[in-house]
Amino acid sequence: MSPRRSNTTPDDIVARHVAGDYRVAMIGFTPGWSYLSGLENSLHMPRRQDPRLLTPAGTISIGGVQTGVQCLAGPSGWHLLGPDRGPNLPAAPRSRSSCWNPATP
Repeated sequence: MSPRRSNTTPDDIVARHVAGDYRVAMIGFTPGWSYLSGLENSLHMPRRQDPRLLTPAGTISIGGVQTGVQCLAGPSGWHLLGPDRGPNLPAAPRSRSSCWNPATP
C-alpha cells in the first residue's frame, strides 16, 4: 500500500491494520490463501493493475475491501503490507497448505 495514495505514513497504516478485528471469509485462489473480512474502510484500496508473479509466503496484503494472508509463495494483485511476524502463523508457513486451523465448536 502506498502511503502517498492514502496520505498517511507506513507506521499508521500498519497500526490501523493490526488494530482490526478480522474473520476468515474464504480460503481459496491458491492453497491456504485467506480472504479476511473486517478491513477498516480507510484502508480499502483497489487491486493492482499489474499483479506480481511471486509474493513470499506469510505476506499480509490488502485488495479492495479485504485483507489477506498468503500462506504459500505465489502470484498476487494485492498491495503488500509486509510479512506476518505475529504469533498466529506457524513459523514456516510454506510447510502447510493453510495458515489457519479449522474452528472447533
